[in-house]
Amino acid sequence: MVVGGFVTAPSWALHSAFRSCCSESCFSRGPSSKLGPCSGADMSDSTVSGSCLCGAVRFRVRLPTLFCGHCHCSMCRRNHGAGFVTWFAVPRVQLEVVSGRDELRRYASSTHGSRTFCGNCGSSLFCESENHPDQVDIPLANVDDPIDRAPQVHVYFDSRAPWVRVADDLPRLGGPTGMEPLKPEDSA
Repeated sequence: MVVGGFVTAPSWALHSAFRSCCSESCFSRGPSSKLGPCSGADMSDSTVSGSCLCGAVRFRVRLPTLFCGHCHCSMCRRNHGAGFVTWFAVPRVQLEVVSGRDELRRYASSTHGSRTFCGNCGSSLFCESENHPDQVDIPLANVDDPIDRAPQVHVYFDSRAPWVRVADDLPRLGGPTGMEPLKPEDSA
């Protein structure tokens, strides 16, 4: 019982990926040459481990990832109690729940997606979507080691919490789909 939704590289791919779990249907398909792994190393045999806050649920992810990005939609912010959430995605077959499967609980967060969390401590662990049933989204903060790429984009940037200040130069997308290029005045 694992969960999914993000896609890789071009923003056209990002949009449909992020769309998996966000209330605003975060993402859709469109191009962006700025996206890609943060290193050229072959990480296909590498793994990273992660867990919930209490440690009852442990998981392992086989790299490479498909995507990594910051989501500013209200659903992600509320689910994580944060200004934004950094997600990464892998094909579902690359995620293994090592322990605590009985602690996993699922919440239908939208008409097409659900979020899986630890029933003991409440940590958000995975997000899945009917739109991308073969992918699983995982909060980057829940893994113990670096993955194969740095965050690549901000989505739903125009929905961000008014107190969030972002000083990086990553692409900032928004609009009704969360993946549309923003006008300079909307991305400041």
